[in-house]
Amino acid sequence: MFVIKGLPKISLNDFYESKHWTNRLQIKNAYKDILNKKFGKTLISGNCIVEYTFNFERSPLDWDNCSAMVKMIQDTLFANDKWSVIQQGTIKSVKSEYDYDYIVLNVIFV
Repeated sequence: MFVIKGLPKISLNDFYESKHWTNRLQIKNAYKDILNKKFGKTLISGNCIVEYTFNFERSPLDWDNCSAMVKMIQDTLFANDKWSVIQQGTIKSVKSEYDYDYIVLNVIFV
């Protein structure tokens, strides 16, 4: 299980409303930098099931609006995120018990 703090809260709507692809690239690079600093360049590999729980201090996003963040996390932390490797995934979005946002990523190897 991984607990991830400090990632910008980006809804899918906000991500795609960016006026130019360079804005999306800046967001993706920010995610990559934060995740690499926390976890190093170690990539998760092997067939697995992933469970994301997004804990938001204020105004939780709808679960489907968390999908842009899921994509950027998977592109950074997983060696391969194709359907045959990550065989199942779930996304939950809840109100945080704490005064900060954080993500719990649970990886179950199968």
